Amino acid sequence: MSGAADREAVFPTRQSLGIMKAKLKGAETGHSLLKRKSEALTK
Repeated sequence: MSGAADREAVFPTRQSLGIMKAKLKGAETGHSLLKRKSEALTK
């Protein structure tokens, strides 16, 4: 499986790095919230 298909096309600038870091942080936060919700519902 090619990893290139999973990548987003962005220009390598400091601004786009900050944007991608913010998106990653939001995705990680959402994932942890969904995981906590799942654990709470299965108890």
